[in-house]
Amino acid sequence: MSDNSEAMAARRRRYQVIDGGVGKRDDFSGRAARVDGLLRRRWRELNHEHAKMQRELERLRRQNTELKKILFSDPMTGVFNRFALENFLVERFEDTERALLIVLDIDHFKKINDTYGHSVGDQVLKRFGRLLRENIRIGDAAVRYGGEEFLVMAFGIGLGDGLRIAERIRTATESEKLPGEIAITVSIGVAAGRSPEWEAIFAMADGALYQAKRMGRNRIVAADDREEARRPQFYRYIPMAG
Repeated sequence: MSDNSEAMAARRRRYQVIDGGVGKRDDFSGRAARVDGLLRRRWRELNHEHAKMQRELERLRRQNTELKKILFSDPMTGVFNRFALENFLVERFEDTERALLIVLDIDHFKKINDTYGHSVGDQVLKRFGRLLRENIRIGDAAVRYGGEEFLVMAFGIGLGDGLRIAERIRTATESEKLPGEIAITVSIGVAAGRSPEWEAIFAMADGALYQAKRMGRNRIVAADDREEARRPQFYRYIPMAG
């Protein structure tokens, strides 16, 4: 058979019907369509799996947030607890160039518990926790240190701004009335430092709180570590508003 005859025969075979189906060119198109269908189906499956994974990640994020809340929050007051303070807040405080500490103690809390019962005492703690959250800045931290004693850690501010925060908390507490016209007040100690060591600043603020209690409670005392004070700690009484 000549070369031309073989070429013509090959061309005829290319277009002939095979087993009742389409020719070779059409068979290639069919296979391409099937592959395309498989790819599209796999793409849909992958999209479905991706969406499923995203939902699972979101669930885990919410769960992680809830676990952190349980781990680091005081359930009674909604502020940070002692565990949070010791695990990351102290480190953050010491790493901040300018940080201020406010130590607060609810006045006569034991008397409130003894007179009105622990349920009223719990209400006092809950109200005070809410007052702290409402009167500190975003980014600052309120901590229940123990019992009726609380801390506010303020970052990036000096003593003047810290005293304004403390006075805002004091006046808000004084204005709060529980059922039965039960009044609550708070004594406050404030200390500030530059690149502070936690233990030193805490001792100063706690000492200032002690002075506030000695001076009659429901007031603010600031600890001042200026060299011109001629002594390591020097307490300055901050008059109450009005």
